Amino acid sequence: MKKILLTLFAAVMVFTISAQQQEAMNNILKLNAKVKNFEGTFSREVYLKATGNTTKSSGTLYFQGTKLSMIYSDPKGEILVLDGTNFTQAKPDGKVQTPNIEKLEMFHNLHYTLLYSMAGKISDVAKENEGKVTGFKDNGKQYVFTITKDKKRGLISQLVLTYDKKDGTLQSMKMVDKAGGYSLYTFTGAKKINTTIDAAKFVAPKKGREKKN
Repeated sequence: MKKILLTLFAAVMVFTISAQQQEAMNNILKLNAKVKNFEGTFSREVYLKATGNTTKSSGTLYFQGTKLSMIYSDPKGEILVLDGTNFTQAKPDGKVQTPNIEKLEMFHNLHYTLLYSMAGKISDVAKENEGKVTGFKDNGKQYVFTITKDKKRGLISQLVLTYDKKDGTLQSMKMVDKAGGYSLYTFTGAKKINTTIDAAKFVAPKKGREKKN
């Protein structure tokens, strides 16, 4: 009898957590439908387990619909621009790459993971990464979702997305690779929502030309 009661209790708890998780996902999606554009400063921390090295960088992220740009102030000259299906990345040394995301899975994955995460489309993030939401936490002011990849291919094994409960915006994204390293993006300082963003922020840099902030 005791085992039956414990089993029933466990089932109820799983159902409750699942219901809370789905409600939170719906809330985040609903709040983001009101966000026409977003601007915020961010920091990036990259840890490589193989070397034990950690590198840090920072800049400003701009997001609007299917457009996203990350303009770094440190290191200056590093830029990432996503526009529809176009992916453009510039390095501080001036090199610019424009990979075809429809042919290169790694870039396709990064492209849509960033766009879907910013838009609060947690189910789409899970689908893009061939995984599912395996963890959920409500810590009072934030919702935290853990997405674990089902399949072994690709570089990413897990994602942790943290959202502001008040306005639904992304606060941090941690991408854990199979080797145990990670990339952690965290929004720092004040953020601007539904303001006017200069269209030049979404213009992809050209080879041999420096994009001005």
